[in-house]
Amino acid sequence: MTNGQREQVFFYKRTCCVLPRSDKPKARTIEHILLAAATSVFMFCCEVEVEAGAVMSGSGLLQSYFGLLYGELMKTNGPTLTPSVVYDDPQRGIKWLTGVLGLRLKSLYQTPDGEVAFAELVWRTGIVFVSARPPAENPWSKMGIASISLVAEDADAVGKAYQHARSMGADIVREMHVARTPAFPEGSTQFDLRDTEGNLWTIGTFQPGIE
Repeated sequence: MTNGQREQVFFYKRTCCVLPRSDKPKARTIEHILLAAATSVFMFCCEVEVEAGAVMSGSGLLQSYFGLLYGELMKTNGPTLTPSVVYDDPQRGIKWLTGVLGLRLKSLYQTPDGEVAFAELVWRTGIVFVSARPPAENPWSKMGIASISLVAEDADAVGKAYQHARSMGADIVREMHVARTPAFPEGSTQFDLRDTEGNLWTIGTFQPGIE
């Protein structure tokens, strides 16, 4: 597609299709989405609610293509491994996680007396569970200190997170540095800090794969 070329976004019910303006809309399945992404064919479908007849420029369409494709996949392909942190004072813990680390509070469930029972906090595409320490007879009451790594977009993002944490007076246990190990010999820009109840958090650029 040449720079500045325009495409028509057609909508049929709640299914949208991106096609050349001269073509007619066709409904596609999620398999077609994956095929389009793999072959760089500029056609996609996803379940979204937008006004019919929207027209985008080539660059805007490209951004929308990948953004909506990613969002569609994440609706059914969320994290399959989720860490959990137990706090004696979960309200204070959540305030630290959102204020110092920059996690986003997705959901919060409270007891009848207003105490935190359970919460979900989001970091990019990952989720961490936060809960109050239960009574002694509950096995989860024995949970100790956790160590969790957060993957940043790049070294600049790590640097911004580091400067923010310092400005918030965070307990930084290891300053920002480039770590190299046999697991990531190319290096990971990262720093480590301790939260309000001793849990250790790392923000860095190393992102392991599952293959």
